Amino acid sequence: MNKLALIKVGGSLITDKTKPLTTREDMMRIVAQGVRKAHDQFPETALIVGNGAGSFGHYLASQEAGADPSERIYAIHESVVLLNKIFAQHLTDEGLPAVTIIPSDYISAERGTVRAFATGEIEDILSINSIPVLFGDIVDDGTERGMIFSTETLFEMLMDALREEYEMTVMYLGETEGVLDESGSTVPVLSSLKWKEMGSTIKAPEGYDVTGGMTHKIESALKAAPYAKDVRILSGKNVDAIADVLANKDAGTRIVV
Repeated sequence: MNKLALIKVGGSLITDKTKPLTTREDMMRIVAQGVRKAHDQFPETALIVGNGAGSFGHYLASQEAGADPSERIYAIHESVVLLNKIFAQHLTDEGLPAVTIIPSDYISAERGTVRAFATGEIEDILSINSIPVLFGDIVDDGTERGMIFSTETLFEMLMDALREEYEMTVMYLGETEGVLDESGSTVPVLSSLKWKEMGSTIKAPEGYDVTGGMTHKIESALKAAPYAKDVRILSGKNVDAIADVLANKDAGTRIVV
């Protein structure tokens, strides 16, 4: 079976979520270098990279008062496209064959329900050994607010579409070494049961966030665990992190059923 790694790059890692529309390009460079290392060391593993919306999409999504609905949806979409363009440029600067996919071009939704997610373009990009780069986006679903798709949600849909073809590894890169317990120590392994026990101790994200921060990440990772060989939440500040996971080294928090 073919191998595939899905790498979610947290918006809190590559933007300053306390300041509107503010990038952290030093972190973008580190992540891009980490993807490059993994690409070079594990050429047999296909890669899909997705970045969060950070202080771009989350900030604009939180500014609802007095906004015209269609203008708001357009503004959110344009902001996440811009962030992805900046991030993807760092990937290409590292010599990676990165190809941006704009999610809303391939998703149809109606009043909060997904009607279709056309993955053919993503599969075509993988087939030529290139790297699809996705991002959290918003879709006009016929409601005033539109329908926001986090990168985690996109990954869940992709895993469902690709699981028969690929053995998958899923990584969620953030600022911390993994999921932290009450004392600030990294939890080495997190199961559904353990998550129920500690969920209330997870701090709300600082700054702008409309999709749930670490809580949303953990819940998405738990959904991925039954279908992936390995699911990890780990630090994107470590340039070796992605390659370490692919090398089956212990890193971050491992998510299990």
